Amino acid sequence: MAACYLLLYFQKSVPYFNIGAKEFLAAFFMMAGYYYKRDTYGFENHSLIIPFAIVLLALGTEFWQCGMLSLTWQKVFPYSFSALVGTMMVFAISKIISKSESIMTKSMVYIGNHTLEILTWHFLSFKLVSLLIIWIYGLPIERLAEFPVIGAYAYHGWWIIYLLTGVVFPIFFMLSKKLI
Repeated sequence: MAACYLLLYFQKSVPYFNIGAKEFLAAFFMMAGYYYKRDTYGFENHSLIIPFAIVLLALGTEFWQCGMLSLTWQKVFPYSFSALVGTMMVFAISKIISKSESIMTKSMVYIGNHTLEILTWHFLSFKLVSLLIIWIYGLPIERLAEFPVIGAYAYHGWWIIYLLTGVVFPIFFMLSKKLI
């Protein structure tokens, strides 16, 4: 993460290899996942991390909005911390859900077993939301070409619609294929 920070601060990349800050940050996240899996840094009390993570992530959407593509040197540490806490929150919620035999658990297992099919239709489903945004705000149709989402509208609540559409429509499509 320090290499990412320095490369962004000095607006440089690794000479001859053209490796930039985003690649170093991606490597940091991959290594964090590796060490988490290897050393199983789990929390015994999952209910404590979830409210903390929700508050932190809500603050992050207000004070350090960014993504891998819009990252600046000032936001490297808060973004990375938020991403790690968000990931731990997902693990905590998953641990709680996995202990039950509810419809939610069965749904999550189904989604996990069909991840590739969902991913295939995921980005195409985003275009439906982008079309809705274009229609509501009277944007030019050329904005539909922005990938994967219309960046200016990815925040401020539209990310929820993008998320739901990106998961629900692919699952609905897969289930409808099985019924036919």
